[in-house]
Formats: sequence, structure tokens, C-alpha cells
Amino acid sequence: MKPHLKTDDDLAGGAAAVERLREVVLDLDRAKHTEKALREETAALLEGLRAIAEARSSDELFARLLGAMRGPLSSDLAIVLADPSGDGRKLSVIASTDPSFVGCEVALGKALARSLGGRVSTLFDTSVVAELCAPPFDRIASCVLLPLAASTRALILFGSHTKHAFGPRQEQLVKRLAPLANQALRDVERSETIARAHRELQAEVAERKRVEIELRLAQKLEAVGRLASGIAHEINTPVQYVTDTVAFLQDAYHDVRVLLDSYREAFRALEQAGTALAQRIERAEEIAEVSYLDSNVPAAFARTEDGLARVATLVRAMKSFGAPDHTSKCLVNLNAAITTTLTIAGAEWRQVAEIVTELGDLPDVLCLGSEMSQVFLNLIVNAAHAITDAKRTEPGRILIRTWLDAGWVAISVGDNGVGIPDAIRERIFEPFFTTKEVGRGSGQGLAITQSIVTKHGGAITVDSELGVGSTFTVRIPA
Repeated sequence: MKPHLKTDDDLAGGAAAVERLREVVLDLDRAKHTEKALREETAALLEGLRAIAEARSSDELFARLLGAMRGPLSSDLAIVLADPSGDGRKLSVIASTDPSFVGCEVALGKALARSLGGRVSTLFDTSVVAELCAPPFDRIASCVLLPLAASTRALILFGSHTKHAFGPRQEQLVKRLAPLANQALRDVERSETIARAHRELQAEVAERKRVEIELRLAQKLEAVGRLASGIAHEINTPVQYVTDTVAFLQDAYHDVRVLLDSYREAFRALEQAGTALAQRIERAEEIAEVSYLDSNVPAAFARTEDGLARVATLVRAMKSFGAPDHTSKCLVNLNAAITTTLTIAGAEWRQVAEIVTELGDLPDVLCLGSEMSQVFLNLIVNAAHAITDAKRTEPGRILIRTWLDAGWVAISVGDNGVGIPDAIRERIFEPFFTTKEVGRGSGQGLAITQSIVTKHGGAITVDSELGVGSTFTVRIPA
């Protein structure tokens, strides 16, 4: 049999078959690449959705979204640009995967303005875009811009250091992501608005509670003040009677002493004459203990005067401390207010501590005097209680100082009591927080003290060491 020789038709048919096979292989390769791209796009969208779903704030949403989309888009960096001022002149970087961009600004030119208008756009060569030619944005050679439907105009820029790094596939991916990201941003902003309103409401409720507490306490203090003023007035009248009577008796006794001295001179003359009358008079003086009375009655008068002076001082202090509050501030001598408060609080500290005062030369201060007296009373009583709790065998010491400090009047009340533990030092100014046993403290003293000082534009601080003591320092404008 003769061998079959291939004709031109046979060769042409074989070449066509090879070409068809090559096209099939190329189609398979393209399909493989398309499938891979679709898988990447799907993974990117899923990652973007996960980032969107887990975000609880706009900052968190931006951070998650930038991180999730950089990989699928093959971008070198991603930044969020916003126009918080709304003037339409500049965009500020509010989030970025590259820290060197945070806080930078870029002029709002035509290219960025078009993107802010709502269109996803790709800039293949940013060197021809004037607003992106300034540092550090000149490091971006190409980018994809995703507009955001935020409360302030904003967009996400996915950038690359290489020109023409993005193509239709990346642009399509960003377009598919855009509505999801914008809806998530609207939801997050709505949640943030609700959360902010909730916080403001909570703050308002807390402030109202604080005001109600202060109002109730002010009403109690006003009632106590009226009571103290009434008691002081009632005490003052009989004290005045007693004072006047003692003064009369003291003058009368002085006259009696003059008379007795005259009698004594007469007795001595009679005694020299040796009369029986002089002996009887001398015997009468012994029976009446005239010499004893002469040596002790003046001392009794002195003690009575001192006691009445103390009662009068206490009455004046009660009337001053219990005076009704002024609705407006007036000039007050704080040193005098401290002295008055020490008199009022004497029952609290006199048995447990000695008071040391170092009162500087202060100007009169514009303030509500009765409220500042309440501050001093709270601090002095707390100091006395701290010394009592220390259970020392010897009396404690309360040091009260005042001085002028660069335009501020400073008042410090220090004690050598138990001190304040570090664990609760931050809580001592909270309303109702107290370490005292039931019935001894309501936890309102320091809270009200801080409120009064703050209302006067001042501040209160505390230095304390456990087992050594505490010093509270109040500063208010001079």
C-alpha cells in the first residue's frame, strides 16, 4: 500500500484545528482570570460588608473600610477627605492608612468637586490634577474616588504610587461598594446622633438631680438659718439683761468696797481707843467672811463677764451665719467668715483638736458669703471627723491658712487625721458617697462644697496621705 501524502487542504484543516484549540485555551484562561477576579470582588465586598456591619461609629467605619478595601483594589493607601467647615474651599484628611496624611488639607478643585457630586471616578494620572500636586498628595500617581453621603461632604480616595494602576474592574468594584458604604454611613451617623442625644439627656437628668439636691439642701439650710437667727435673737435679750445686771452689781460692789474701806478706818480708830464696839464689829466681819468675799467676788465677776462675752460672740456668729442668702454676690471678708465659722463649729472640733490659723492679708472677695461659710463649715467638720476616726491619744491639729496667690484667694484646711485611701480619692466629691457610718454623714458635704466653689469660678483640690492626714485647698478669683 502506498503511503498517504498530506495535501494542502489537510494542512490547512490542521492549522485551523490548532487555532481553535488555542482560542479555547485562551477562553479558558480568560474565564479562569474572570472567575478569580469575581472571587476577589466577592471577597472584597464581603469584607467590606463585614467591616460596615461591625462598625459602631463613623471613625470605626472609615478605619475598617479603608483596611478591608486596600487589598482587593491593590491600592498603596486609602484616605478619607471631608469638608467639615462646609465652605467648599478645602478638604481635610480625617482618616488614613498612612499616618503622614492625617490632618493634611487639599484644595477643592474641579476633579474632587465632581467626585463629591456623587460620581465614582478614576484618575489614571493625578499629575495633571492641580489640587493633588501639593505634598504629600503628590506621592499619589493614580486613584479611585468614592463619594460618601455623609452629613458633611466627604469622599474616600484609594491611591497608588503607580500611574494607571486602576482600571474598569476596580472602578466597578468601588461602584458596587458605594451604595452599601453610604447606607452604612447614614446608619452610623443616625446611631451617633441618637447616642449623643442620649448622653445629653442623661447629663441633663443628672444635672437636674444635682440641682434638686442642692435646692432641697438650700431650703434646709435656709430653715436652719432662720431658726438660728431666731434662737440667737431670743438668747440675745436675756443675755443683755444678765450683762446689764452683772455690770450693775459690779459697780454696786465697788461702792460697797469703798464703804467697807471707810468702815475699816473707823474700826481701827475705835480699836486703838480699846472700845468693846470695835471688838464686836471685828467679830461681825469674821462671821460675814468679808475678807473672803473681798478676794473672790471680783474674780467671780470677771468669770461672769468672760462667759457672757463668749455667749454674745456665739450669738453674733449664729446671727451672721444664719443670715438669709443674698441673691447677688457682695464683697465679703473671708478671714472674718472663717473666724465666725470656727465659733459655730466649736462643738465639733473643740474636744478633738486644736485650731491653728494663719490668715493672710486678703482683699474682700465678691461672693455669696453664706455659701462660702458653708464651704468652710463642711471642711472644718470633715477635718474634725477625720481626727476623731484616727483615734489618737493626744489632741489632733487643724491648720487653716489663707493667702493671695497670683490673682486667686486660696484657703486651705489641713488635718492630721486618718487620710484618704487612693482607691476612693477620685470619688470623694460624688453626691451621696461617704465612708462614715450611717447617721454621721450623708455624703453631701464635699459634693456641695465643690458645687459652690465651681459656681464661684474656683476649684478645690485635695492632698492626702493615708495615716498622715489631708489638706483641702480652695481657690476662687480675687
